[in-house]
Amino acid sequence: MEEENADDMIRKERLEKFYKRLFLAIAIVAFYAIIKLTFIATRDMALDVAINCEFELSESEDYVFSRIRNIEDAQDVMTDHTDENFTFIKFILEPCGDGGGSAYYFNTSVHTYRLCEEGTVQKFVEVCGTRGFTGKILKSTVEFLDIVL
Repeated sequence: MEEENADDMIRKERLEKFYKRLFLAIAIVAFYAIIKLTFIATRDMALDVAINCEFELSESEDYVFSRIRNIEDAQDVMTDHTDENFTFIKFILEPCGDGGGSAYYFNTSVHTYRLCEEGTVQKFVEVCGTRGFTGKILKSTVEFLDIVL
């Protein structure tokens, strides 16, 4: 009887060790999953805080030798100017180009274009920079965690 009790106790201890290790492994996997999901959810927001992107006019301007009087003229100019598909965004009365008083905005998959009434085609480019020392540290941390996790 004592041998059976000893064998039962050994089996019971081994089973307890197995369950402890199993639950520890489950806890580690769950903790990693929570950290990974939290990182995925906040990565883009953290990079938006660290990196400041703005649209600025490109230095290059093209001149069209006709005035742009309506949306059809603007679409014709865009068709001649770019090979990409474009969509009309908006028409605004604003100072534009050399004495123009209205602007037509178009989007392509890469750039935003502004066509001025007097025939200037201006391209906007996205210029990004890191905001100060804290932004650089935050960006480096996010890039490191992206590799680790």
